[in-house]
Amino acid sequence: MRIIVPLLVIVLSGNLHAIKLSCDKVNEEINRKILELVKDTYAQVEFFNLSVKSMGTALPTNCDYISFDFPKKADLSGDLVIKFDAFNNDHFQKRATKIFRVSGFATILRAARISHRGDIVHAGSTYPEKIKVKKVTPHTISKIKEGDVQFRNYVDKDQIIEAWMVEKKPDVLKGELISAIVKKEKITLTLDARILENGHIGDSVKLKLNKNNKVLLGTLHDKKTVVISSL
Repeated sequence: MRIIVPLLVIVLSGNLHAIKLSCDKVNEEINRKILELVKDTYAQVEFFNLSVKSMGTALPTNCDYISFDFPKKADLSGDLVIKFDAFNNDHFQKRATKIFRVSGFATILRAARISHRGDIVHAGSTYPEKIKVKKVTPHTISKIKEGDVQFRNYVDKDQIIEAWMVEKKPDVLKGELISAIVKKEKITLTLDARILENGHIGDSVKLKLNKNNKVLLGTLHDKKTVVISSL
């Protein structure tokens, strides 16, 4: 009597999941999981025409379940090698090693013009291009939210734009004048200060008091106010 084993995923230390699958339609299920893994690993990438080709020892079908270690991330620059153990009535039957190769295409972005640090990304800053999935890296991106993102370094014309090259536009810029608010018991002090680094609302930022040049750390409350805990 064949036992149908439900999908079971157990998170292990390292970069692997231990998985058990029933032998029925195991090949289709593994291919589906590999494509899901690719999309999860490269969440900022738009893929199309993705497919998986498998090579190696055929998986047995006259078994109860297949056990194997499945990676948490996919490296598209190489093939995925997985060893499968087949079991009948919890007794080891056969080991099979298979190679999986993902093919298809992805969209990247290139710089439409020379851009400098602090330049805002807009519709005319970039243009899309199609590449094979083997050229996709962990830093590849297919879209950038316009108007709220800026370049964080010099980018040459036609250069491929990666995630580390852009950043969210800061709410305050280094050197801007702000108000430093100090609250102690029932007393509130408001002091003039200058921010020492770019920051977003909610960030911890350094500032320098105009009165005595003392450097303090506070929380950026809004675009004009930093709250500090003590002097």
